[in-house]
Amino acid sequence: MFQSFEDLDVWKRACQLAVRVYEVVKDWRDFGMKDQMQRAAVSVASNVAEGSERGGRDFLRFLNIARGSAAELRTQVYIARRVDLLTADQMTELVSELKQISKLAHRTLAVDQTNTPTELILDSLFGSLKKSAPKPSTTASLQSNQCLVFRLTEN
Repeated sequence: MFQSFEDLDVWKRACQLAVRVYEVVKDWRDFGMKDQMQRAAVSVASNVAEGSERGGRDFLRFLNIARGSAAELRTQVYIARRVDLLTADQMTELVSELKQISKLAHRTLAVDQTNTPTELILDSLFGSLKKSAPKPSTTASLQSNQCLVFRLTEN
């Protein structure tokens, strides 16, 4: 359980990554790519923070947006390497960290830390359950890939 977004590992790592991106691109003369990468890097941590403060369904939504920003930045890193703005080592470092941050965000999504009732989490992930359908019950299990999986069953 966390008290504030500052307690979340995914936010801490995303902030460290944003600082690293600023360090890597500081002397670039390609201002378009530099600006895009800085914005995407800051967006990852910012969306985790904003979603955390909003709570509930918004937290889940903003975690997904943060993952999207991480994927956007990863794409920009690949392109920056292809046009020789980044070294191979810089690309490897940034891509590895971005993948780890995406995994952390996914785990935060899967194992809800907002005290949101399970029904709201399921509703957020799968859409509203029809009132005419039998009320489902849920079971959760941790799969080998560390993702919490919900199984819906009819009572």
